[in-house]
Amino acid sequence: MDFSKLSRPSTTDARLLVISAALTELLAQRNNQTPPAWTKEIGALKEPFFLLESAATMKRLRTLCETQSPEPMRKRLLYAPPHFLEFA
Repeated sequence: MDFSKLSRPSTTDARLLVISAALTELLAQRNNQTPPAWTKEIGALKEPFFLLESAATMKRLRTLCETQSPEPMRKRLLYAPPHFLEFA
């Protein structure tokens, strides 16, 4: 798959667009590819969002996500563990 050719999702849901950009950049990075240009246009969420519900109640997990979430996600205030989706 050539990630650089992925189209921008046609949605008005800001959270979905941020998640799409972050995950597209993450997967492109892990496959040594260039992400599509549209991902650079997508900024951060207004509030942090944790992809693991348990991060709300588990302090160590929350800290791990906040400090070591993959960079394409962290820069958009989207948090997950450091090895999130490595199997994908």
